[in-house]
Amino acid sequence: MTPMTDDEERVAREIRDVFDRYEAALMANDVETLIAFFWRDPRAVRLSPGGGLYGFDEIVGFRQTRDASDIARDLGRVEILVLGLKMWGGESFDPSSISWPQPLPYTTDYDKAKDLLAQTEYKDGFEVPLSFDLGAGAWAEPAALLIQEGLAKIGINATIDKIPGANWRTVTLVEKKLPLLLENFGG
Repeated sequence: MTPMTDDEERVAREIRDVFDRYEAALMANDVETLIAFFWRDPRAVRLSPGGGLYGFDEIVGFRQTRDASDIARDLGRVEILVLGLKMWGGESFDPSSISWPQPLPYTTDYDKAKDLLAQTEYKDGFEVPLSFDLGAGAWAEPAALLIQEGLAKIGINATIDKIPGANWRTVTLVEKKLPLLLENFGG
């Protein structure tokens, strides 16, 4: 097995942290915390050896009515495998070949971002809507949640604004009034 890079180890630690928080909530039958882990969408799925729950409402209903008298369990083995193409940590912004994708030299530095924000009139943070087309929700909502989480770490409160597809082109291309948006456009 190839050793993990520093970035992959960081991702594995973050996943393990979330797993441990979920497991602790599960063992304590902390229903509100458990519910918060699930995607608030009718397409959310929770699978288990006993079957599946389909949609956020079914998951919530199960969690709220589950018999918690015998929830103790022993975890035999927990493995975390980090998959995906590395798109960061490259050496240069100049492509080394015509292949795609290629890693670029981007990094995430929340302390630097906080310092830069502190040098502006927004040193106490600000609020901004983060908009996306509901038609692209399968990828845009998870991306928006990750962006929202990252911005919160530097004091920016991004509220997620889901815009129906029928209205999306008008507000983005005609009215041009969205300050922060996720776009899915190919030409």
